[in-house]
Amino acid sequence: MTQLAGQTLFLVVDIHGRVVASDERWESCLGVAASKAAATLDELLLPPADDSAPATSCHGYLRQRLAQCAEASFATELATARPPGEPIHVAARRLAGPGGPLVLVAVSSTGSAPTASRDPLTGLADRRELLATVESWRRCSPETPFALLFIDLDEFKQVNDQHGHLTGDQALEEVARRWQRCVREEDVVARYGGDEFIVLVRGAASVAAARPVVRRLRRALETPIQAGDAALRLSATIGTAIAASPLTPFRELLAAADKRMYAIKRRRPR
Repeated sequence: MTQLAGQTLFLVVDIHGRVVASDERWESCLGVAASKAAATLDELLLPPADDSAPATSCHGYLRQRLAQCAEASFATELATARPPGEPIHVAARRLAGPGGPLVLVAVSSTGSAPTASRDPLTGLADRRELLATVESWRRCSPETPFALLFIDLDEFKQVNDQHGHLTGDQALEEVARRWQRCVREEDVVARYGGDEFIVLVRGAASVAAARPVVRRLRRALETPIQAGDAALRLSATIGTAIAASPLTPFRELLAAADKRMYAIKRRRPR
């Protein structure tokens, strides 16, 4: 049996079915290191064996299912190749459009089936999926730059203090919905924690290239948010950093965007 009850793991697969990033704990689940050179998804996992599933490879099965889904993710049950046939619950998600890499979130059959690596309140990507996305982009297309937007909702603590945390949660959910409509499918909106968010803009090679997205995110907050009995007028401060090189550490990129965001806040009149 696997040793993953109650744990969630990541596996990132490129468009050819090759494993490009993985959680090291997959080895205890699969009986082989997912990170070994040239490992493919089809070496590690098997598609469902029931009659309704198409007779295809695991990678082909996941691609087919995602192509048929209106959403960018779905949950299913696969089987391990070693030991053969042991069920494993998996949530598969596209990272960058219909033909982009896949990220698999999984737990063993003794754990609960995952829905996705999502922030439980807003449904946005969480920190782990954010990091998995960056790792996938760097391994699959290291020549493609991207922008990281670090976003802080201004004075959001006052919303919780004046209207209560339930109203604050409803406001965060609406902010998430609006911001998801501001980006392309290959971009990522994530809740970093509390009232802080991160947006990854793929292909943005400069601050100027990311500026249209920044403007859309700000405009999305111009209409008051109805949360409970309150009509909330929110604003956000956004700092931008560019990952021009795949070697730029994520923490360094995040720190640069965070620094710029707070510099903008300090320049504002009080």
